[in-house]
Amino acid sequence: TGTVSPAATYTDNGTPDADGWNLLGNPFAEPLSWDAVLANAGIANIEATVYVWDPRANAYRTWNGSSGDLLGGEIAGGQGFFVKASADSPAIPFAADDTRTFVEAGFGGENDRDR
Repeated sequence: TGTVSPAATYTDNGTPDADGWNLLGNPFAEPLSWDAVLANAGIANIEATVYVWDPRANAYRTWNGSSGDLLGGEIAGGQGFFVKASADSPAIPFAADDTRTFVEAGFGGENDRDR
C-alpha cells in the first residue's frame, strides 16, 4: 500500500544509448498501469517508454503511454522492467492507486467462476 519510490539513477558515460538505464520492478501483486505511473506528480527525468521482457516472444514489450505492444500498458505484479533516465535526479514514484485489481481487470467477477 502507499507509494513506493525506487532509487533510479542516471550516469552519463558519454554514450547516449547506454546512459540512464534502470531495472525496476512492480512492487505490488496487482498489474501496474504504466499510464497511471506517467501521470504521477513527482515523476521526473524518466523517458516515457517502459520495456518489459516477454520470454514467450523472446523480445521486449514496450509502452509509452499511447502506443506499443505491452498489452494495455500494464506491468504484471512482481514483474521486472526497464526504464531510461534522461538526466540527473530521476524520480519514478508508484502508488497503490496505480494498480488494477483482478475484478477491475475483468477477473474474479461473478461471471468468471469457470475460469
